[in-house]
Amino acid sequence: SYGCLVTYNHPLWSRVEPEEFLDLPGIWAVEIYNYNTVNESGTGADTACWDAMLRRGHRVFAFASDDNHNGGTFDDACGGWIQVVADRLDHESIVGAMLRGDFYSSSGPEIYSWGIREGRAYVTCSACERVNFRCGGLLNAGATVIAPTRDGLRRAEFALRGDETYLRVECVDYQGKTAWTNPLFLGDEEGR
Repeated sequence: SYGCLVTYNHPLWSRVEPEEFLDLPGIWAVEIYNYNTVNESGTGADTACWDAMLRRGHRVFAFASDDNHNGGTFDDACGGWIQVVADRLDHESIVGAMLRGDFYSSSGPEIYSWGIREGRAYVTCSACERVNFRCGGLLNAGATVIAPTRDGLRRAEFALRGDETYLRVECVDYQGKTAWTNPLFLGDEEGR
């Protein structure tokens, strides 16, 4: 009501039980990758809570951050970020893109394009070891495409069944660094 972007940060690190926040109203995005807590205690990367929120019908985005504190025992700068798709490099364009979910999050890989064409999900990206198509819906919705050679994948596709409730994509490189799209909400007139 104050015009703020409300986020739920580092759910795994916080040790909060999922039932305490999965249905909180007004959350714009959940932090799925926190570079500082990945390095500090291995508790900074988690998409399970985000997927649980999406499966419950919440239209919530996700973001990666570095959570830079400086002066610690390790470098915690520039390890997680969002890449915004905006027409201009100004406050209104960037915040507008964020509100629409027109961004992806990353700890390394780049995503150049992605979407659905003729019933097939696709992504083009920097060289990755695997691409995970994560879908809401029936058990085993989605798929993983693994690179056939060490040259890596730069494009992957997946045929949708038609009963998916959302689609998001994860591009994982050979070092385990990941880029995550925001979801496309399927099966309704508001689908993105």
